[in-house]
Order: sequence, then C-alpha cells, then structure tokens
Amino acid sequence: MRRTLVAVTFFLLLLGVWQLATLSGRWSSVLLPSPAMVGE
Repeated sequence: MRRTLVAVTFFLLLLGVWQLATLSGRWSSVLLPSPAMVGE
C-alpha cells in the first residue's frame, strides 16, 4: 500500500511540475506540450 502511495504521489508531482513548466511560457508548446495536449 505504501509503495503504491509513493508511486502515485511521485507521478502527480511530476505532472504538476510539467504543467508549471508549460505555463511558464519558457518553451514553445511544440517542444513542451501541456499534459492535457498530450492526453488528447
């Protein structure tokens, strides 16, 4: 159970950092698309 919680937390944090990176506008959406664009 603990291992699953750690894995889920890690991936949620990774998605959050990815989303913040795309919102920063530092990189083009062609080079770094948002998680929602990748999901589509």
